[in-house]
Amino acid sequence: MDYLRTSFEYKLLWIATYDRDNHRLVGRGGVTPAGEIKFLKERMALQPGDLMDQVILQRKPVPIADLRQEKRSGEWQKAAQKFEVQGSIVFPIYHGDTTYGLALLGSHLWNVVPRTDEKARLAMVFGTLGQTLHRIERHWQQQQTKRPDATLLEMLEKLRALDALAARLDEVVERTHNFVMPTRTCIYWFEREHRYFWRRAVNRKAGRNSNDVTAGLTVSNAPALYQTLAKDQLVLVADINTQTGGCSTTV
Repeated sequence: MDYLRTSFEYKLLWIATYDRDNHRLVGRGGVTPAGEIKFLKERMALQPGDLMDQVILQRKPVPIADLRQEKRSGEWQKAAQKFEVQGSIVFPIYHGDTTYGLALLGSHLWNVVPRTDEKARLAMVFGTLGQTLHRIERHWQQQQTKRPDATLLEMLEKLRALDALAARLDEVVERTHNFVMPTRTCIYWFEREHRYFWRRAVNRKAGRNSNDVTAGLTVSNAPALYQTLAKDQLVLVADINTQTGGCSTTV
């Protein structure tokens, strides 16, 4: 924004990012003949066929002879009338096939068209901004993406430092619980003599002393479950209340 203000003679400058989920523009600030005003940071819904929507979809600059007369500019027509802004240009901010926003530049003069060198500089500025926003978005997406390999390696490293079996089971439960994010995570131990599954570990938030029906399960009460586990197969329980009393849905 500082570069645009000092390097060009536009009286109106506005930069907005594109909210793809809600198909709207989010004002990030700018400059008007009246200075910085609240209007520059408001959210503006895009309507099919309007000028801003066209720039977002087509990713091409759009010159405007007189913004005061441009009905497709929505609220910006009223703002242009108020600030006596005429010749304007709307630049897309994008990278590849993804649009990240746009910039509006307006002048007091009618039908202002940027010179070739100005156009090149503006394209460079907004192109670099588009690349930067692309990197930021990719980094954010990577941060939000769960990586089971990283979680598993961290858990194995921690298990090597633990000697007691109970501590290792607790670590497995907590790591699994934090990654999958269920309501409760338990480890059951199978006692062959009595053919009985008893709860050996539970995540810390659920509590080790929870007094409920998930404390144990006999083979006679769930023969199909036992037979499937004996074949070393994954069990996905559709009705957790019927099968396991509301603990873990995956065994």
